Amino acid sequence: MMLTFATPKDKEAVMALYDLCFPGEHDYCEYYHNNFWQPERCLLAKEGETLLAMVNLMDVPMHCAEGPMEATYIFAAATHPDHRGKGLMGSMLEFSFGMGEAEGKDLSVLLTENDSLFDFYKRFGYTPAFSVSKVMPSEEPPFPMCKVRMLGEGDISKLEYLYNAGTGNRIAISRDAKRWKEILEEYNEHVFGLFDHSGENLLAYALMDAEGVHAAEVIGIGAEYLLWCCSMKPEEATGRSLPTGEGDIPVGCALALSPRAEAVLKNGQFRPYLNILFN
Repeated sequence: MMLTFATPKDKEAVMALYDLCFPGEHDYCEYYHNNFWQPERCLLAKEGETLLAMVNLMDVPMHCAEGPMEATYIFAAATHPDHRGKGLMGSMLEFSFGMGEAEGKDLSVLLTENDSLFDFYKRFGYTPAFSVSKVMPSEEPPFPMCKVRMLGEGDISKLEYLYNAGTGNRIAISRDAKRWKEILEEYNEHVFGLFDHSGENLLAYALMDAEGVHAAEVIGIGAEYLLWCCSMKPEEATGRSLPTGEGDIPVGCALALSPRAEAVLKNGQFRPYLNILFN
């Protein structure tokens, strides 16, 4: 077995392994690999020319109350079913830790595909760190005369402000204007905002799925009302928001790669937030 980084010629095999390990996500597989995939940050385990496993090591900026941090985001970690149980993913994660430390990274972070993976990642030093709260729709507006509309690129500064206001004191991935533009493109025509009566002040936003039922992220004052307004089926609607400490749902793990990050994780004063794929 050999560890190596991908080249553009590996793209077809990488996408095939993604489709095999994450069934039902082919459209997203194409979207990600056509727009964001960086072969030089895609670590592969190969035997000859056969792809056995892969993991994307995405560089992401993070922030917390103590200031900016740098992290490696572990994305699309996948092992071919015929080669599971051989320690391949463990070897790749250990390699990424050494690489992250050498690059001066503070954290290695990831979202879990399902709850059973928390125990798997604990074996490599990860601890459950990130969680979300569940939002249910409500017909009650936070203020009279609220307005709801679809959001676009002209609203990016408002989205940045609202996200930063909610996550500023938490460990969370930083989002700049470029990242917000990518999010708007990814959730094409399914990003909605709740405004006050003037139509100028953004109170809450929601990233809805294509079916208009589930909000992958809904943040702000009146999130429950916004979810009710922009859902195609309010009676079935749910949304994910910033953790509150009551009934939060664990969704991701973190591993400290620097003493500073270790101290921040142990603080626990503000609940870390990581939610929508690579944020």
